[in-house]
This record gives sequence, C-alpha cells and structure tokens, in this order.
Amino acid sequence: EMEDGGRRGLERKNVFCMRIQMAYRQRLGRRCLWRRRKLTVHTRESRAAVTIQCAMRVYLAFKRVRRQRALIRYRKFLMVLRPGLSYEIDDLERYAAVKMQVAFRRRQAYLQAKKLRGARGYYLKMRSRFPLLMDDVPDHAATHVQCAWKSRQARRKRALLILEREKTKRIRGATRLQKVIRGRQARVKVQKERNTVKMRRLGAFFRDACFLKCWMNWVAFTDKAIHFK
Repeated sequence: EMEDGGRRGLERKNVFCMRIQMAYRQRLGRRCLWRRRKLTVHTRESRAAVTIQCAMRVYLAFKRVRRQRALIRYRKFLMVLRPGLSYEIDDLERYAAVKMQVAFRRRQAYLQAKKLRGARGYYLKMRSRFPLLMDDVPDHAATHVQCAWKSRQARRKRALLILEREKTKRIRGATRLQKVIRGRQARVKVQKERNTVKMRRLGAFFRDACFLKCWMNWVAFTDKAIHFK
C-alpha cells in the first residue's frame, strides 16, 4: 500500500510537471509567434517606406532635370534675345523670377485699371438714378450683385416648388387612376362571380324542371296503378 501511494504521488507529480512544461512552451510559442508577426510588420513597413522614398527621390530628380532643361532652353532664348546678359544658372533663375514678378504685377495693374474703368462706368450709369458718390460705388455694386443673386436663388426655389407641386399632382392623379382601375376590376370580378352563381342556379333549375316535366309525362302516359309502387 505504501508503494502504491508513492507511485500515485510520483505519477501526479509527473502529470503536474508535464502540464507546467506544456503551459510554459505554449507561452513561449505564442511569444515567438508574436515576435515573428511584429518582425513581419516591421519588414513590410520598412519596405513601404523605402519604396515611398525611392518614388519621391525619382520624382525630385525628374523635377530637377526638367528644371535644368527649362533653364537651358530659357538661356538659349535669352542668348538670341539679349546677347549681353550673364548666362549663369543663378542669374537665369533670378532674372526669370524678376520677369515673373513684373508680369504678375502688370496683370494686377491691368485688372485694377479695368476695375476702376468699370466702377467709373457704373457710377456714370447710376448717378442719374441714385444720389451716389464715387466712394459708394463698391458697396452699391456689391448690394446690387447680392440682390441679383438672391433674386436668382428665389426664382430657382420657386421653380423647384412648382416642379414639386406638379410632381405631387401627377402622383395624386396616378393614384386616383389606379384606384379607379382597381375598383372597376374588383367590380368586374364580383359581377363575374355573381353571373357564375346565377348560371349554376339557372342550370340547376332547368335540370330540375326537365326532371319534373319528364316525371309528369311519365305519370300522364302510364298506368296509374304503377305510379306509386
């Protein structure tokens, strides 16, 4: 009995040890799998970052080459147009920037002059109808534009309301038409059922009348002694 008890205790101890080892190995396996997944994600992110960097560098290189080609073409153009200028890259970029600024400012001045001419024409047009000063032209024009815009929006909303009303009327008309058609179909169906019932009753009546007539003929032309045997 003591030996059996010792064996049972040893077996339980071995089972507990195996369970502990299995749990520890499962934890190690999960941790290894987690590290492998993390390494895979990090590798993919690194590859994606490298791919994006390569694409960005290619784009910047292409942009730089295109800029250099544009500068070369611009230098050739200036060599024909202005032979006495310096043709260094920095000077060309500075000269091109100055030209762009001059063109932009010229455009702004043209638009401002056009605006002033329009304001003067508007002032001369409205002076006969309103007590208007030249300084009040922008506010008056803005008010006029706002009124025109609001009128356009009001007309648009009114047109939409008219369309909605017409749509509602069409829907109501279609609903009424469907109601009338379905009512007529229901009445026709009921009338057909009534006619069927009438025809059945009429057939039964004629059948019964024919039987009665035959019986009466039999009674009339046969011997009375055998009528009720």
